[in-house]
Amino acid sequence: IAGLNVVSFSSKSNSGTVFTQLLPWDKRKSKNAQIDAIVSDLNKRFAGIQGANILVIKPPSIPGLGSTGGFTFILQQQESSDDIQDFQNVVRQFMGAANQRPEIGSAFTFFTASTPGYRISVDREKCKKAGVRLTDVFNTLQTFLGSYYINDFTLYGRNFRVVAQADTSFRENISALDGYYVRNISGNMLPLSTLISYKIVESAPNISHFNLYRSAEFNGSATPGYSSG
Repeated sequence: IAGLNVVSFSSKSNSGTVFTQLLPWDKRKSKNAQIDAIVSDLNKRFAGIQGANILVIKPPSIPGLGSTGGFTFILQQQESSDDIQDFQNVVRQFMGAANQRPEIGSAFTFFTASTPGYRISVDREKCKKAGVRLTDVFNTLQTFLGSYYINDFTLYGRNFRVVAQADTSFRENISALDGYYVRNISGNMLPLSTLISYKIVESAPNISHFNLYRSAEFNGSATPGYSSG
């Protein structure tokens, strides 16, 4: 499932989920073919991949009760801070300390504040001098890069939705902004690139809250021999 993390149910362009079906139990009688051994072996193999963070997770013991087996823990940021990077540092320190405890076999979280993205800034003074409305700038960005719903129409007994959007080849990368134009109040078309600027930033693609506090969800499993208590 491309673009979806089923553990946190967050959608990101650089995440995905794979469901793997195992052979029947009667064909997996050796210890190396049991679920714990398979998960451990795959996690070790995937750990060597530098370009991705891949985790193999067992399903819950009772289908429908959660997304994974083991436990779930919520870390809350109760201190007042607008810096998401500070919270990410606390999350990483907590995960490292949790994995050092003997009763915890593994603890992990999908929270991150280091996802690359672009921050687009609109030069309001230039827009004012050029006679371009800010709403037209934002609508142009939304329509070309995202999409804009127009209306519906009925044809051949079916309803179709009309959505305006730039073609794929004209929104593949950030340089596509150089080819967009916006109309000013005089009716002239101006290059959008003269009114905006962009830079690469790191941010959190998904920020969850628990009891109104910014939070990070941890999942994990106990070391063999330890109960959930």
